Amino acid sequence: MRKKQVVPAVLLTALLTGCGGDAVPEEQNIIDTVLADVPYGESVTPTPEDSSYRRPENLPSARVDLAGYECGADKRAVFSAAELPETFYVLDAWSLEPVYEGVLRKKGEEGERILYQADFSSFGTAGEYVLYNESCGYSDPFLIRDGIYTDRIGNYLDLLKACRCGDSCHASSAEGRDVSGGWHTEGNYRRDVCSGAGIMLNLLLAYEYEPEAFAEGSVLPYRPNGIPDVLEEAAREAQWLHKMTEPDGSVHAGVKAVGITDHEDASADLSEQVLEDVSRDAAILFTAAMARFSAIWKDYDAEMAAQCLKDAEASYAWLKKEGSTEDGAWYMLNTILFRTTGEDVYHKDVLTLLSRPGTRLEGQKVGCVDPVFMGDHNYLSTKRYADQDSCEKIMDDIMKRARRISEASYSDPWLVGEDGKTEDVPALLADAGLLSWVNGVITNREYRRVIQEHVHCLCGRNRRNVNYVTDHGVRTEAGEDSAEGAVESTELYYGSELLVILSRIDIRYEQVY
Repeated sequence: MRKKQVVPAVLLTALLTGCGGDAVPEEQNIIDTVLADVPYGESVTPTPEDSSYRRPENLPSARVDLAGYECGADKRAVFSAAELPETFYVLDAWSLEPVYEGVLRKKGEEGERILYQADFSSFGTAGEYVLYNESCGYSDPFLIRDGIYTDRIGNYLDLLKACRCGDSCHASSAEGRDVSGGWHTEGNYRRDVCSGAGIMLNLLLAYEYEPEAFAEGSVLPYRPNGIPDVLEEAAREAQWLHKMTEPDGSVHAGVKAVGITDHEDASADLSEQVLEDVSRDAAILFTAAMARFSAIWKDYDAEMAAQCLKDAEASYAWLKKEGSTEDGAWYMLNTILFRTTGEDVYHKDVLTLLSRPGTRLEGQKVGCVDPVFMGDHNYLSTKRYADQDSCEKIMDDIMKRARRISEASYSDPWLVGEDGKTEDVPALLADAGLLSWVNGVITNREYRRVIQEHVHCLCGRNRRNVNYVTDHGVRTEAGEDSAEGAVESTELYYGSELLVILSRIDIRYEQVY
């Protein structure tokens, strides 16, 4: 999305805020006083006496999806302000000519502020726009166009490509062993097994949901070899993960760089590569990712797939010796290995866990991965013989959770659920991910709408008006490189969860008004 160059970003936020913006009481709103007569799109040069002033955070009253809206999909914004006139307008962002007029609906209160919803779903003309209300001014600019979701999928895969640790990066060895490859998952050039394996699991899940969304050429240079790009990207990570193993099946937590000499160009960096200690969490996610990958990859490279399964089984055996085999992580591993191999030893462990009241729902996250969700998906998706009663109980639990999420979203002024959820990125992604799974089993327009509302919230229509998961808009926490010159591991992982969600939104859906 284009970012306006007419107004410096620090002033643009102030100009767009208008009266009633958050964080500063009206009677103390210095920005509104100084800039009250400045038209949208014009700049102001501070006088010397203004130079020491530090602007408090002040947000537009109208919160929009900064990454944009699909032409034919639902489009809603949330206004947080004092009492407002009921009319809002969609304006062309460049000419400021009105193109749509709608009515604000009061939906709740937060402190001294009233929350309004603005629904402009029936307006679907491609372009760049702002929302406007005569009492609170302009929103940040946003796009309406086709291909919003498809492009976000491609952008994320491009990001993974940019995060590859290539053969020319750093040293290729640590403690005498080859550690080349993998993704730089943190700003200090660290390559983390938990993050990498978790991202792999999500890539494979997205491909499993919608294979046609990941055609050849979507991220890698087009090579007509019959292998989807997303699987080739996962295969690169699998090759690196194999290098993190020990003969006893244990798995190192990752590789870190010590003495970084170039934070901007990894190919020029001369840091020392250090192999980290073995880790139970790394072994858990390694086992899950390699076993799941082997099942999909066998149609393209049977030899590599067999090696990945061998690695997974060795790591599983090491974990079993280490103990702690009664949690959600153990449930996930056994469901994936049962789905992959059909061996009864894994199925017995699954049934044992499912027979213990509450056990299936007590698993804690491993890294950023929810092992219970992964376990549920793989057990319900297996083509092996599965216990019918257990499957019914799992489905019943999932459907109850889906209904709770949907009902909470409809009653929430922010359209996503419980109080405070707009700032909880993991919870937003987890709920939208669960609904995405359900919507694939029981296609439901209601669930699709709630999924989209979660995406809009993640991309800026939230209390902070921050885009958490893409780099679009004036305020974004994604794509902001650290001082060490790379993205953070949570950003990469959250991006892979978003990719799964977007792959399940039917972008060919035509809204009926």
